[in-house]
Amino acid sequence: MANGRHALLVGINRYPNFLGAELRGCLNDVELMRHVLVERFGFLTQNIRLLVDSHATRNSILNALDELTSKAGHDDRVVLYYAGHGSRVAAPHQENAYIESIVPYDSGRGKVPNRDILDVEIDRWVQKVNEKTSFVTLIFDCCHAGSVTRDVFGEAARRVSPDDRPPRGALMRAAARGVRRGERWLSGRRRAVLIAACREHELAHEHRKFDGERVLIHGAMTYLLGRTLLRTDSGTTWRDVFEDVAPQLTSRYPGQHPELEGKLDEHCFGTRMTRSAGYLLARPLAVGGVKLLGGAAHGVVPGSLWSVRSRGAKHRSAGRELCRIQIESVGAASSLAQVCAGSMSRSAGSRSRAFLLEQKLALRLGVTISAPESMAAAAADLRRLVQDSKLLEVAAEKTTADVLVRLLPPRKPLSQSTWEALGRDGRLATRPRPDGENGRKCLVQDLVNAARYRHILGIENPDVDSRVRGRIRLTMRRWRPLEQDFVRAMPGPGDGPIRFLEGDTADFEIHNDADRPVWVTLAELGCDGKVSLLMPMPGHATYRQGGKKLEPGETVRLAGDYLVQDPKYAGLGLDRGLRLRLPNGFPWAAEPRTSAPSDCEETGRLYLKLFVTGARADFEFLLQGATRRVPRHPLERLTYLYSSGRGDRSFQPPASDVAPEMDWTTLTLPIEVSRRSANPSESFSE
Repeated sequence: MANGRHALLVGINRYPNFLGAELRGCLNDVELMRHVLVERFGFLTQNIRLLVDSHATRNSILNALDELTSKAGHDDRVVLYYAGHGSRVAAPHQENAYIESIVPYDSGRGKVPNRDILDVEIDRWVQKVNEKTSFVTLIFDCCHAGSVTRDVFGEAARRVSPDDRPPRGALMRAAARGVRRGERWLSGRRRAVLIAACREHELAHEHRKFDGERVLIHGAMTYLLGRTLLRTDSGTTWRDVFEDVAPQLTSRYPGQHPELEGKLDEHCFGTRMTRSAGYLLARPLAVGGVKLLGGAAHGVVPGSLWSVRSRGAKHRSAGRELCRIQIESVGAASSLAQVCAGSMSRSAGSRSRAFLLEQKLALRLGVTISAPESMAAAAADLRRLVQDSKLLEVAAEKTTADVLVRLLPPRKPLSQSTWEALGRDGRLATRPRPDGENGRKCLVQDLVNAARYRHILGIENPDVDSRVRGRIRLTMRRWRPLEQDFVRAMPGPGDGPIRFLEGDTADFEIHNDADRPVWVTLAELGCDGKVSLLMPMPGHATYRQGGKKLEPGETVRLAGDYLVQDPKYAGLGLDRGLRLRLPNGFPWAAEPRTSAPSDCEETGRLYLKLFVTGARADFEFLLQGATRRVPRHPLERLTYLYSSGRGDRSFQPPASDVAPEMDWTTLTLPIEVSRRSANPSESFSE
């Protein structure tokens, strides 16, 4: 009788081919996990296959995995559990590179053949199972690297020495395929949950439990995981369990940090998902106040209001509210807050969840206006125009202003009174405008465009649990004529811009590493303040509002795949990318030097901004000055708000689960283009 639940549990204490490598807790671990699956999660005993010690050879494990695949039905639940030694195998044709492995009973080193099972072999098994079901759980209580060690208490670490010999036979073929394809466990296209006892270079310890005069030995991670799973409630997710197990394990064994990957919000050994709204963990401080385990990198801003709720709460209206906090200071990865309602005692622990209630948006660009007394009337008229704008405000002090606008009287080389707008970096924020009614209106419109530009550039999803965040890649491909090949670059935070000389050829590619389709829109924020849509491009032969759809695992290049679909770009050699140019007339006046090469006259900074959504979302209003109706998608609404200054000035995240189609993220690629004095000037996007 089948009930849609299948498991393979492997436990190995004895390793006859490794001196001193015996373990003591793995068979206990298998029995504990069998008990958990049967008694708590309804698995039938006949649907659970056990392989222990001498029965857990390489061939028997691989055959059992194939049998598990054949038995699994559509949307069944499938579990693979392994307790034993982990190791590494030398990667073929790559010096000092290794592939992670688990160690069957019959594997060895030295004169004994290596019969490890590689991570890439398990990865391919997951792919086969995923053809039938996405409800796959992998639990590994083992180490992944190192040599045999035992601590002074005799508690074994679950690892054996890596094999530096080149792999042979079937192992060689499996390793070569894995290295060539760059496969990893649970890449974006695998649908599973993976729980690992420790990080790659850490030890997975065995744990002693005293029961009267008896001593029970388990894997430390399995013992805590099993104990937690046995007392879970209906609807408990892997994220909930992990937040309970991980701090307990690391507090007992400081060098062991378990890992959880994949579908974190899936119910434990279930088929449903309960996605938590974005939250950060909160800890009470001994000196008062609260520490939020998230900072600038997580989108936390000073003044934002958060609700701290009881452990396991899924959204800002669930569970019990302990207190409300307001952020006072923000660091890179943590923030300090003061309690503004309720209280948070030390007994609340470190696993209380804080949910964003309200985040104030600084929509207006602060402008300070300076003019000679003889031109006070012109300054007063400009202040009125600024105050009437929804995206600008008059700043009383220079220290609080984003832009300093000053009126310069006629002098060489100025033939008439001219308005100049300077940013805080000392550079021109807009082009100079002559004084006069029309000139002042043009200046205000330039400042509005600068405000829109700045806000759009800074849009990021504050939801730390976005399922598409980190799964989409925006990569530069620079063409190297001498090598007749491309070189790729994807700078990380703090790496600075990618630098080009005007006339260089490059392409830009977008890759979807998520497990669901996404719609992408690529915008160029030019160094002249202009915002252009590059993909989908209005007027393109294949243009369709709502973005370009990208399937899981799909990659699209801006020039080589998208632009060449339009006949007007035929014969331009776009298979090598675009020739990068600065816009006509840039810069508007002499500016301070940047880090450009010494033989370059000007350097412009521009950005590629990628908007990613789980459903069609139209950003054409960026070109229309945000004049159409308020959009429905959250990212559309936020971008519209930033572009128009209309509506509520606070960003309030959803109070409950975010549907996949409402999920979103953004990526920004900074670029510098330097011009040699003899180069002509053209538009980047032309």
